[in-house]
Amino acid sequence: MINVRGSTDQLLSEGMNAYNQKDYKKASDVLYRYVNANPSDLNAQFYLGISSIEAGKAGEGIRYLDNVIEARGMLVEQAQWYLALAYLKEGDLTSCQRELKEIDVQGHDYRERAERLLEDLK
Repeated sequence: MINVRGSTDQLLSEGMNAYNQKDYKKASDVLYRYVNANPSDLNAQFYLGISSIEAGKAGEGIRYLDNVIEARGMLVEQAQWYLALAYLKEGDLTSCQRELKEIDVQGHDYRERAERLLEDLK
């Protein structure tokens, strides 16, 4: 008998180790398999989003960060910031600025960074 939960936990561990070592291609590949087996794990989707963007798959990364934001996961503020950066990396300044304006609110952890980046993009 196969222990499915144990094997997915191993995928998460392997994916996060790759992420921590900045091996984003491996992290995105492994975390993709984990998220497919555990689609409700928003934290894994967050790290999959960042890994995908860093591995050159921005469209995929944007989709996972959007999922975290839509579901209002624990890492929503971080996801908003990285989503704005992903749009910037893709050259989509309109979407980047829209996301930065969403961040530019009282109490947001990334407010000051968003303000500075918005100013730089003018």
